[in-house]
Amino acid sequence: YEDPRIEWLIRERVPFVAVPQEQLRWLSLDHRAGFVLSHVDGNCSLEQILDVSGMPPLDALRILYELLQQRVIGFR
Repeated sequence: YEDPRIEWLIRERVPFVAVPQEQLRWLSLDHRAGFVLSHVDGNCSLEQILDVSGMPPLDALRILYELLQQRVIGFR
């Protein structure tokens, strides 16, 4: 990542699930969003999630952004 602000964001920010566990199954998520969400545990950094997602980083970031917009996840 060429922009230092993006590097900091990806390296330092930690996403967490912002909805109760029982509400997750009622969300309309495709398999890719569900897979990315399964790695959001409040401990792994955004960078770690992008690494383990196995998809292009921009695709994973787009999914995380959509989850953030839907208030399914938040960031610390």
